[in-house]
Amino acid sequence: MKNILIISAALLILIANSCKKNTPEHPVDAGLKAAFNFQPGTYWIYKDSISGQMDSFVVTSNRSGSSQTDGYIDDFINIYANEFEYDTSGNLNIIQWEYELNGNNLILLCKNQNALTNIGKSINYGAIFSFPFIVGINYSGTIYNNTITISSTMFINSRNYSNVSIINSTVNSYPENWSCNNWFYVVTKIGFIKIVLNQPQDSINRIWELQRYNVIL
Repeated sequence: MKNILIISAALLILIANSCKKNTPEHPVDAGLKAAFNFQPGTYWIYKDSISGQMDSFVVTSNRSGSSQTDGYIDDFINIYANEFEYDTSGNLNIIQWEYELNGNNLILLCKNQNALTNIGKSINYGAIFSFPFIVGINYSGTIYNNTITISSTMFINSRNYSNVSIINSTVNSYPENWSCNNWFYVVTKIGFIKIVLNQPQDSINRIWELQRYNVIL
């Protein structure tokens, strides 16, 4: 009886391993990982050119994982960063953001959806950018439509950046009839050098420009 149980357990393990090997896997794109797999210790400091406020984003953790959906195993990397910002009363607010690498997509999310009234729906639901960045339609979904242009050079805060991907993210449909017209300026191995949030419904207007940074990949 004991031998039968051992053999049965061994067969179950073999079957489970066989099923796992036969399940197609979608790994994180190697180029995306090389360009945006930010490690703890990475930080970006931005200035909002509208309010003059300085905001800093600090990467606190980097975690890899996988999930199975629709018969595939999707690998992903979640990179968490804390934003430190002061409100108009001088109070410090800490907001958690997530950079997710999934397949060939870079996804930007604000995790604290109700932390502050000035965090908009477009970031709560995720801004998705497909890599590599190529001129034209970058991503088209049920909520977002992204188009991209590329600038060979751009000056921000007296620093010259090369090969800047300029992504215009707009809402093309949503049940609440909500819209936005946001702009993201991205450089590989650096991240977002400029973010423009233009969201009329929740009165969010920000122009974050990168002041200094430290990137660990």
